[in-house]
Amino acid sequence: MRTKILIFLVLTLSYISCENSIGPNLDKIYITKFDIEGMKKKHLPNFELVSKQARREGREFVFRNSNDLSNTIFIRVDIHSSNAKAQYVAEDLHSMYWVIPQEDTLKVLGIGDRSWWLPDPFLPDTVAYEFIRYNIYISVNSHTYADLLELTRAIDMDIVNDADYVDLENSISLPKIHSITATKTVLKEGNTCKITVNAYDPYNEPLEYVFNFGLFHVESDPENIFTFEASRDYVPEPFFGPHILKFIVMNESNAVSETAEFTITIVQ
Repeated sequence: MRTKILIFLVLTLSYISCENSIGPNLDKIYITKFDIEGMKKKHLPNFELVSKQARREGREFVFRNSNDLSNTIFIRVDIHSSNAKAQYVAEDLHSMYWVIPQEDTLKVLGIGDRSWWLPDPFLPDTVAYEFIRYNIYISVNSHTYADLLELTRAIDMDIVNDADYVDLENSISLPKIHSITATKTVLKEGNTCKITVNAYDPYNEPLEYVFNFGLFHVESDPENIFTFEASRDYVPEPFFGPHILKFIVMNESNAVSETAEFTITIVQ
């Protein structure tokens, strides 16, 4: 009897050990870099990168076919601190869509740790595929590209296989905002102030700054200094009272900082 119990314990511990070694451990693999030009060179050689723009907690790239200018693809790339944070950002973005993304709960798409597709509201077509793999969120969107799912799958497989344009590590250091200061924090209507965002990148890459409302950049100012105007044209209602400004920074590798908040109060 004791022998049978011992064999059972050995087999159980062996099974648990195997499960731990081969099962998904999302917190131990981090994407630290996604080179969009490298992706384009491999998968979209006939396309040109025509624009890139910082969005809410991520960056969107627009590609256009050099031989067919009507063929355009939008790709969004966000590298976050963890798989959980990437999921939080994806769900937050989905809450703002006017068409509800459909989650691939049955895993038929074969992409990501979690994935979604976005149906065309007027046609029986899919216009976007989104997925989370490790700590990255990617959206691939087009009304004109014929092989959208195949492109999305290929990008995901490149991430898993550590392609040349992707860096996989056992840890991650993100850009960080370490302080925000302002020349004034209490303003009357029509007043302005200068806000300075002090941030750094562990890889010494250039940073791009993103904020939620009310600020603009004056060309003569350094890249990290912005002007806030207490104007009803820029500031949401209720106009008078405290307003929380939210900032993030992104580096060239598409890694996103945690959100930093700063309060400006408008008084009568």
